[in-house]
Amino acid sequence: MNWQNITQGFNRLLRLNSSELDQPKRLFVTILQSGYAITRDLLHGQIQLHAMSLVYTTLLSIVPLLALSVSVLKSFGVHNQLEPILQNFLEPMGPKGLELSAKIISFVENMNVAVLGSVGIGLLFYTAISLIQKVEDSFNYIWCVKHRRTLAQQVSHYLSVLMVGPVLLVSLVGVVASTMNTSWMKYLLSFDTFGFAAWFSTYILPTLIVTAVITSVYMFVPNTKVRLQTAAIGAFFAAILWKTGGSIFSFFVVSSTKYDAIYSGFAIAMMLMIWLFLSWLILLVGTNLSFYWQNPSSVLKPRNQNVPDGLSKRQLGMKIMVLIGQQYQQGKPGCTLEMLVEQLATSASNLIPLLEIFEQRGMLIKANTDQENYLPARDIGAIQLQDIIGAIDGKISLNPEQSSVDDLFLKLEQQRSQILDNQSLRDFIINIDAK
Repeated sequence: MNWQNITQGFNRLLRLNSSELDQPKRLFVTILQSGYAITRDLLHGQIQLHAMSLVYTTLLSIVPLLALSVSVLKSFGVHNQLEPILQNFLEPMGPKGLELSAKIISFVENMNVAVLGSVGIGLLFYTAISLIQKVEDSFNYIWCVKHRRTLAQQVSHYLSVLMVGPVLLVSLVGVVASTMNTSWMKYLLSFDTFGFAAWFSTYILPTLIVTAVITSVYMFVPNTKVRLQTAAIGAFFAAILWKTGGSIFSFFVVSSTKYDAIYSGFAIAMMLMIWLFLSWLILLVGTNLSFYWQNPSSVLKPRNQNVPDGLSKRQLGMKIMVLIGQQYQQGKPGCTLEMLVEQLATSASNLIPLLEIFEQRGMLIKANTDQENYLPARDIGAIQLQDIIGAIDGKISLNPEQSSVDDLFLKLEQQRSQILDNQSLRDFIINIDAK
């Protein structure tokens, strides 16, 4: 078997439709296809750039974010529980991580929010919120979402994260710790002859906690609907990768005594930036896996490549509306993004901007289901072909002093209106079916 045969076989595996396979083969093919797509995206470099951007924002906002978290937790009397969580995150840095976490907590506790004034408190909130906003932008890029949430949605979501998130995190850790310290749990551990319970509480339970936290992040941060199953799969992969990466990084820190001599006091800052970069990169890779698991048809469609031009966008937009209209006409539930990607042989990043335009213009809606089906927002007989093309092209901008160029585009618009002759989407679909 030569290299060409291996390459052809691998390409055939990538093009297999996993939904048509039985469960073991489907799992193998999905893992293979997702791994290929994630590797391709990492080599493309955009995910690394987002991780670097998040490192910079984290360094600016970590103290304000912790200050707000401590302020919220103080009202419940559990603010001391935040330090062990920070120590656990910085544990791969070794003794330097413990030293750094102690300094950060000391600095946060000594911060007097009351003397900042309204402007200072506003800047404190803005700095903390900017991190969440950056995380949403990075997740939206991976999920091919072009627009952030509206301002009202951002305020409600971000404040919920800042106010409720620390309480839920500390509560989760506290419940697990309390359960492990109960008399009946100690009684069960006394019968742990083979050490299974100790192994479970030391390795498996922390991984499950991290998986649960990351799953909630994957579901609620992107401005799109992420299914629980796909979020959990990506989160579990990220938790395993984070645990493995932490062990490798710890070994690197222990064996890198020369860096202390070279960088002196800057060594701890350099180690922190490297660990933050790896942590954000792992988090983004996990949500990338969730995206491909939920949208397997996007595996072979590279991001931001073959972006359609004006004419191609009109053709693609019209095909979207016709396909969704045909499903509606036949009484079917609608079209999912995965179905559109497969039927139109293009990437999700090309389809989502057009779908968002049609949603904003009141032509499409997303059904509130797990599959996130796209349906006509109104009767397809009331959707004109001219309106579909006009939604993609936008309105003609006319200056007060109309020029020859303006006259030309007005004539083109009039000719297009005459050709389409007020034809509706239903009329067009009926004509297609009649042929």
